[in-house]
Amino acid sequence: MELQQLKKFRAWFDDYVAGFYGDDEFINANLKLKEDHTRRTCEEMLHLSKALCLSDEQIRLAQVIALFHDIGRFEQFVKYLTYYDPQSVNHCLLGLEVLRHTKVFDEVDETERQWIEKAIEYHGLKELPPDLKGDCLLLSKLIRDADKIDALYVMTDCYQNTPKIRKAMSWKLSFRMSRCIRPRCLMHFWLAGG
Repeated sequence: MELQQLKKFRAWFDDYVAGFYGDDEFINANLKLKEDHTRRTCEEMLHLSKALCLSDEQIRLAQVIALFHDIGRFEQFVKYLTYYDPQSVNHCLLGLEVLRHTKVFDEVDETERQWIEKAIEYHGLKELPPDLKGDCLLLSKLIRDADKIDALYVMTDCYQNTPKIRKAMSWKLSFRMSRCIRPRCLMHFWLAGG
């Protein structure tokens, strides 16, 4: 994967997502939530990839996976007004349909395309298929980790900043999140066995 391809994918993502925004504030707010989540997941993926000393090519592949891991969410929300897959559609598979229909990966090496597509398809599964190996396994694990790191951020941010949600929750966070605690810090804490 070349740097130019990654730049092209970022531009495609921006154009694709922009096409979903309209006059409905509720839809726009939810689309923005996923767009922001994707950008933060890309940041987390870059951090994880560098921390693991991956090659430049592996880092670019990881970035592409992070960029497109939730591409199905935009159509899902506009069509069903929910991000809850059991009440709508599997967003991972929908994302692959979108990417295939738009031929985004037509110029990508076949092996790399397969790794990207599998990582996107599998990132929402409870467990990864046991037959994954090598870079495919690595990239699949990385997107799941980057995605969950940001999901924790979104959850704790929402908990802290939305009193109705905080009051409605039947559980309490056992720790206080301060402004200095970011997902990367928590990742290091988890890796250290904290």
